Amino acid sequence: MEQIAARLVAHLRVVPPAPPTIADGALARTRVASPEEALDGILQLLLRAGGIDFHDYKPATVMRRIERRMSVRQVSPLEAYHELVLNDRAELQALRRELLIRVTSFFRDPEAFEALRREVIVPRVQRAAPGETLRAWVAGTSTGEEAYGIAMLFLRAFEDARKAPMLKVFATDVEQANVDIAGRGSYPDSIAAEVPEALLERYFQRKGATYTVKSELRQRIVFARHNLLSDPPFTRMDLVSCRNTLIYFRDEAQERALRRLQYALLPGGCLMLGTSESIGDTQREFTVIDPRARLFRSLGRTGLPLHSVHGVTLASVDSRARPSSVAATGARSVRKVPDAVAN
Repeated sequence: MEQIAARLVAHLRVVPPAPPTIADGALARTRVASPEEALDGILQLLLRAGGIDFHDYKPATVMRRIERRMSVRQVSPLEAYHELVLNDRAELQALRRELLIRVTSFFRDPEAFEALRREVIVPRVQRAAPGETLRAWVAGTSTGEEAYGIAMLFLRAFEDARKAPMLKVFATDVEQANVDIAGRGSYPDSIAAEVPEALLERYFQRKGATYTVKSELRQRIVFARHNLLSDPPFTRMDLVSCRNTLIYFRDEAQERALRRLQYALLPGGCLMLGTSESIGDTQREFTVIDPRARLFRSLGRTGLPLHSVHGVTLASVDSRARPSSVAATGARSVRKVPDAVAN
């Protein structure tokens, strides 16, 4: 009896194992992986799922937003989160949305848009020959506010010059959901604080708690999904605007994007960047129009060949973007860096 009692006491002192959790299972299956391998695996999953290679984005931006999703899902470490997105497509899509978070508004940085109107749009409209169509490309348009804003400035300039509004704006974004929102052209009534009253009355129709762009404005813009880093650039543009997009790219990817933007411009065409962005190594190909507004004039089309991530020469396109390509990339070593990135 004493032996049986001793065994019972010993048995009761043993703490039973906790039921397995998602994180525990992930750790069991990925314990041999390093954080670098886990991060690369997550980026590869995103690439295969949506055609965007987030290896081209700044590591600080990527890691901060992955960690935000890890916090929401209460999963740690990174190897466990890799296992989660490997088996949970909804979480993979949630991470993609987190990485492509929208930061935009109508006439963001008003002084820059006033400089664009005064120094670029009005003079270009005044020089336009009868029947000549002016062309602009808004790359990284997000949900369309910037494209509509630029189109409004052009249309008002045509009206002031008493010329027929010959204008075509191509507005592109890597995220199809953004393109769909932009195409609908419907925004909350809070945009009344961003859009000048005269433009709001002229180009929008109030419907309940929303403002919807009028057909006169909407028909001037072609919205399309397009990957700035891998798809062919548009060509023969009088104006190219790419604001607050390059800041999220690594240096090499920024250079690649800038070469595409430069290639898209007519000689004498204008490039507009975000107030925290610069033209980098392409500075010899531009003259400065307004340094504070980040407005630059092209000295001529670049003679450098444009290559996709596969090394295939890109053919220029005139009207619509081709479907975004999916590039297969090899494993890359990525380390976590301090969380410091401009927004």
